[in-house]
Amino acid sequence: MQSLLAYNSYKLSSLTHVLYAPRTLKDLKEVLRSIGGLNVGLVGMGTNVVLSRQRFGPERPFLTTAQLKGVVVHDNNTVEAYAGTSLAQVGDVALHHSLSGFEELSTIPGSIGGAVYMNAGCYGKQIGDLVEEVEVLNRARMRFELFTREMIVWKYRWSNLQDENFVISRVWLRLHMEKPTLIRSRTDEIWRLRKERFPLDAASAGSVFKRPQNGPPAGRLIEQMGLKGFRIGGACVSTKHAGWIINLGTATSQDIQALIHFLHATVKARYGVHLEVEQRII
Repeated sequence: MQSLLAYNSYKLSSLTHVLYAPRTLKDLKEVLRSIGGLNVGLVGMGTNVVLSRQRFGPERPFLTTAQLKGVVVHDNNTVEAYAGTSLAQVGDVALHHSLSGFEELSTIPGSIGGAVYMNAGCYGKQIGDLVEEVEVLNRARMRFELFTREMIVWKYRWSNLQDENFVISRVWLRLHMEKPTLIRSRTDEIWRLRKERFPLDAASAGSVFKRPQNGPPAGRLIEQMGLKGFRIGGACVSTKHAGWIINLGTATSQDIQALIHFLHATVKARYGVHLEVEQRII
């Protein structure tokens, strides 16, 4: 059995019989070919993931793209990044080359593959705004395919790249030149705002629910019900931001899921609002 502790930011101590961590595109293709039609648990750095069980059998192998790393800056202000590259690293490379546009996104934990998969964003910026091309490995055809900007449909926390047959392998972003001092200043300000608002020092996977289309955000609704600090087992609604669930150190997969279900049902009963879970339960 292998631990998935390093591949989920809730720090759940789930175990799996099989864990693949390819480091090259060739390895990624070979692994997926060997897995065949099995139901794969695909994770990057696991910063938007809830592991559904404490133990996964051999019928559910896991694959992480977290070791598939690398960043290349091209002459036309395009940044090429492999799926497992952290957003922070992409931001550091962009700053080094005086490239702006990625400041907000560089403060989000996780990998660029996962960010593109869910169209991650904060403070008015979504990664889909910057994407020029995305390479995926199509499991059905077992070949790499390239999606240009015009081929990708972006919505709030969604894109058509969420096809179950696609594994994102590389991403190309278009940025623009700017003074490094301005880039650094903007990044520092976003970090300040995030640290002030969110429990970044706790084991968590960020916002639990998507923002409702109409009305206040999920965190505000949960806070209005007086549920900050409410806990089930080792899972607790953050006292800093009610839209986040944190692991107090002893949470199980069942604790996290039970708390998500409770919050969803309670908001529905009180306000008639159907909250959509943003985190992937796998």
